[in-house]
Amino acid sequence: MRMNRISMLAALTLAMLLCGLTVRGQEVVAVGKGSYASSPPSQAGKGAAEMMRRTFPIVGEFKGKAVPTNQYWTWLLNGKIGGDLWVDPLRVDSTPAGLDIFYPTRWADHDPVCEQPLKVEGVDFKANEVHVTRWGDWNVSFAVKGGAGEMEVTLVRGMPLVWIEPRGVELALRPSGTAKVGTVSAGAFVLEVGERTYGVFLPSGSSISNDGGLVTIKFAGSKRFAVIAAMTKAGDLAMFAKTAYSIPRDTRMEWGYDAPAGKVVTTWTIKTDNLEGNGAANAIQGFLPHHYRDATPGFKLDGPEYLSARGKLKTAVGTKFEITYDFEGILPGLPAPKKGAGVHPFDASRMAGYLAKKAEDTNYGNDTYWGGKDVLKFPQYMQFAKELGDPSFEKLKANGNAALADWMTYTPGEHAHYFARYENWKALVGFKDSYDSAKFNDQHFHYGYYTLAGAMQGMEDPAFLKDYGPMLTLVAKAYANWDRTDPSVPHLRCFDVWEGHSWASGTSSPGGSNQESSSEAVQSWAGLFLLGEMLGDKDMAATGAMGYAMETRATQEYWFNVHGDVLPEKFGHPMAGMVWAGGYVYGTYFSGDPAWIYGIQVMPASPAMVYLVRDYDFALKIHQTMMAERKKKERTDDYGTMGDLGNVLLAHLALIDPEAAVAECDRLWDANNDVMRKGHAAGVSYYLAHSYRSLGKRAWDIRTTLPMSGAFRNASGEVTYVLYNPDEKAVSVAVRKDGRIIGSIMAPPRQLLTTTLLAK
Repeated sequence: MRMNRISMLAALTLAMLLCGLTVRGQEVVAVGKGSYASSPPSQAGKGAAEMMRRTFPIVGEFKGKAVPTNQYWTWLLNGKIGGDLWVDPLRVDSTPAGLDIFYPTRWADHDPVCEQPLKVEGVDFKANEVHVTRWGDWNVSFAVKGGAGEMEVTLVRGMPLVWIEPRGVELALRPSGTAKVGTVSAGAFVLEVGERTYGVFLPSGSSISNDGGLVTIKFAGSKRFAVIAAMTKAGDLAMFAKTAYSIPRDTRMEWGYDAPAGKVVTTWTIKTDNLEGNGAANAIQGFLPHHYRDATPGFKLDGPEYLSARGKLKTAVGTKFEITYDFEGILPGLPAPKKGAGVHPFDASRMAGYLAKKAEDTNYGNDTYWGGKDVLKFPQYMQFAKELGDPSFEKLKANGNAALADWMTYTPGEHAHYFARYENWKALVGFKDSYDSAKFNDQHFHYGYYTLAGAMQGMEDPAFLKDYGPMLTLVAKAYANWDRTDPSVPHLRCFDVWEGHSWASGTSSPGGSNQESSSEAVQSWAGLFLLGEMLGDKDMAATGAMGYAMETRATQEYWFNVHGDVLPEKFGHPMAGMVWAGGYVYGTYFSGDPAWIYGIQVMPASPAMVYLVRDYDFALKIHQTMMAERKKKERTDDYGTMGDLGNVLLAHLALIDPEAAVAECDRLWDANNDVMRKGHAAGVSYYLAHSYRSLGKRAWDIRTTLPMSGAFRNASGEVTYVLYNPDEKAVSVAVRKDGRIIGSIMAPPRQLLTTTLLAK
């Protein structure tokens, strides 16, 4: 049969598609039954195109490695002079003259005051670019360059020191204000500027000259370096001399997860070179409240203490440190509520209506954020139907499988619901993007919905998870790659290992990194943990346990100020809506409504949010404060005026006071309010509120040796255990109270088991 030219081109295009190629050259890369595009197709948009054009000012042995983003230092990847690097307790800025080192000693209303910098300048030097030379888990080195000269700078989070190695340029120190300059002895001297004290460490034989406050350094031999230490008093010079010459070249945090014991053990190692070529390697490392409160440090924090943007920074000397966290496990779901009697009983017919309505809705968003939120609803409702024995179960499962499979598969020509690779960044990115996720903003927020949904779908359909688990694993690695031997994506992209929480702000900004929704960040770890458990991937699960253990504690410290001493007194609010590298904001990017400032820290409704009630009294106080502030600002504290956010806050209220939550659900239902009558959030909050009411409060003194479990205690002291065993065989699970074994439970395979015992 003869074909015209158009038909021939169409046939050729079809043949290329069948071979896995688009006419634009995007390959369909198969991963299990899923797939992704080898590069973003043209319909991916301007953000993706911009990212694919990017080159990076990375030099030396790190050139060509997977490019980190969402880190405290990644603003440097722009290669421009300027930008704040908050390393705590210092802030260091590159300038055309060299560096400004800020040593904050007091708070403003929302951030530490950066004033009177110590300037490190090159003589007759003008910098015009920055090159990144190396990085580790919490260290970075970069070169401030100008002409033939450069100053290579090394910074480490939590270390009160800055290392400068000049090449082709002479160094000078320019204090802000009147300075008292000490005598150089053994290559070190004290520099006092107002209330601030610095130790300056130079190669042996170096000297200085002080000309009207400009301190010029004269190096005696081939060794050329200056180390600036922020000291709390001049008498600390000798102590700092034992660590200043050990320049950190690499930092690593490794972790291990002991599932039966419920412990996450983190090991922090610092690799150093000695700039003087002698002496023992040592470092003075700072730690934040989430390291030393509600955790067990295996070392003494007996060094100097500093003000930092994250509360009191305490220091210890060494090159290897160990910190242990409790990990209570994560429940993948909750059992069916008891029908009960009396006031506000569970209405099974009403819940059946929610389930039937959701089963008929197969829609989900086109972008990775709203699409992810929609995709998670399918397994949530599927699980409710399973526990209630509702006939909608099979349809909900099929809808969830179809939606998740669509997102995990790339079909050439499609405009949404796929992932594509940035080869220059070594990254996997979902499309359509939203909120600048194509530029690495918020990726863990978005992708955590898919990993959690995948784990929950796999609970009811192991065959589906076998088919799409490999692709889900790549999505998990996109935001939290745990495998250092995998060079396809950077290590733990979104997680700030030292600060203990994630950053949402892509490649950062001149003012530093930030994160808004602490709870969606936590959800990304829950998704990682549960997906790892369902896939039998112990390394993935261990990483989820580590991230969850650390970020939940960082959230309580830095967003909720649970101990009352992290946020400054002048801040004027009990919690933060946004955490920035150098301070806090009581607000969000999109709303000043107190309900949203609070709500963005407790969503989505999920059993994984139970960490928010580790202290029930505190959680209730914060919730009540939020409602009071909303009434003052918005003139109403009615959940029914909040849209779907009302359901988020009702689900959180259910964690704290389920009796109050179910009463509110019924009040809004009786009032024909949209919060309970429209959309698909109402069924989630209604089910969870009644399930928590049936179970009681989380019993934090009791845990089992099964990671996917939780214990709850009602007002009568009766303890109910909820367990899910992901293995294919039944397992015997020990129950521990305050560390001692009080009994055992036989957990059947792949079934949400609920059993009641009396705690002893």
